[in-house]
Amino acid sequence: MPFVSLQSPRTWTALVVGMLALSGISGCGYDTYELRLKQTKDYYSYLERVEANLGPKWADGRGILEMRVPKQFVPLAPPQPIQREDGEMEMPAVDPRQPDIVTLEFPELLGAWVAPVEVALASGGSERRNAYIYALSNYWVYAGENPGDAQNFTKLITELIGTALEDTAKEEPPEMHPKPGTYLPSANYSVSRFKPKPITLQVGGTSVNYVFEIYVRDNGDVQCPIVVALPEGIDQREKINERIPMMLDYVNPTKKTPRPGTPKNAPAGGGAAAGPAGGGF
Repeated sequence: MPFVSLQSPRTWTALVVGMLALSGISGCGYDTYELRLKQTKDYYSYLERVEANLGPKWADGRGILEMRVPKQFVPLAPPQPIQREDGEMEMPAVDPRQPDIVTLEFPELLGAWVAPVEVALASGGSERRNAYIYALSNYWVYAGENPGDAQNFTKLITELIGTALEDTAKEEPPEMHPKPGTYLPSANYSVSRFKPKPITLQVGGTSVNYVFEIYVRDNGDVQCPIVVALPEGIDQREKINERIPMMLDYVNPTKKTPRPGTPKNAPAGGGAAAGPAGGGF
């Protein structure tokens, strides 16, 4: 007899169908079971769609932020401490996660991801270009020497990107993720977007427009801007336009700020709290 895994949503659905058929339920009771069965199938279809489009849960390691990025994105490795000649450990001067397509250095960078995507060129044809996602937070600013700067963190990030792109961000209408009526509580996001910026990666190379977007979930004092840098003309088969909003459904920051002087290797108080858009990963 072949092995059947009961962890599979499809197996559970088939099992429920079989039980209903054997029990001979009819009338109002049957209608109730039929409705519940449809709800179960719809829910597992939703979970399958999430798993097909988003990568596994990522956490910063200090309880500040959890999220899931589109499946084709892979995390960039954070810098590792190096040992000096005197035996002491220190962090390297260069963080390999920082942007490499513009002159820009993000403060309080929690994580970064890259995905090579197929991009249609204005001159015809296509080529592979990298798309990027950056996660930042003002969390540790509260523990630093100038905690009053924490509330202006997103404004600072927006200005830094604007300086690098020689542009001013446009504030878009707020967005809600996920949409009401889905399986997770909804949260409001502020959205800022810069005009497309032509970027050439090497001398004599092809210029491709990049669009920088900033998404910030309404989360009280803790701000966790998610910066997305996408080349224009991404092949629709990459499903980026579908996966970025789905990613925002699963952005889950803590709501707790640290006490002044808290060392950066300390875990965030209470871990990442399940706020308005928090939910099962």
